[in-house]
Amino acid sequence: MHFSFDSDSFSLLCLGSFLLVFFVLTIIAIAYAAKRKKAIQEVAQKSGFSPAKDLPGRYQESLQAAYAPEDLRRVKPQWQKTYPEGTLVIFDSSIHKTSSDGDSNEAQRGNLALFSPLLDLPHFFIIPRLQAPLQLGNYLDQMMASGASRLGMSLNQSIPPEFDRVYLLYCAPEAASTALVPETALLYLAQHPGFIVRVHADTLVLSDPYASQRQALSTRLEENITVLREICVRFSARA
Repeated sequence: MHFSFDSDSFSLLCLGSFLLVFFVLTIIAIAYAAKRKKAIQEVAQKSGFSPAKDLPGRYQESLQAAYAPEDLRRVKPQWQKTYPEGTLVIFDSSIHKTSSDGDSNEAQRGNLALFSPLLDLPHFFIIPRLQAPLQLGNYLDQMMASGASRLGMSLNQSIPPEFDRVYLLYCAPEAASTALVPETALLYLAQHPGFIVRVHADTLVLSDPYASQRQALSTRLEENITVLREICVRFSARA
């Protein structure tokens, strides 16, 4: 059997294939979002969280400062609860990014923010170190350092080697050689790789960028809450 396609038929076939793939991916994304929302709701309700209303202006400002120099455009609180360490909020966010390809907004879901009277810390953020072969890893580290420098941040050098193997800590240039938090806090975090941690004054934010690669959503969220509270206590030893 012989089939032949003219250019119009081929174009229609390509368009149809593209639309089919787009439709399937959209359905998968919607299904995953619904699953994630349900899992978060189950954990939140089981853990005694209440549906969150709009954040007070002070919390909004604190989050903006914690995310700096990133451009935090949207914060949508989902659930909140008061712990001994402070008020913990589960929220979704959108970060505005500008690159050579143009402007874009990056959605980040299931973030945790803890507003704690125990804390009074300088602004810094912690990101996972990209695991790669030695030469490639060094190149990626240099790229990260260059990007952070353009944003007015420097790599902190006062960190234990166990932490340095899995995380990078960026802070203001004048604090690059200063121990910002107790070493025990960084050693604890080193045992839980893969998170992004943002800190400013009394605000501590934990994001899980590799969420889909970890265990069940509900289990992971429960563990993330535990990690965040423990980090707060350990960070506060210096506050």
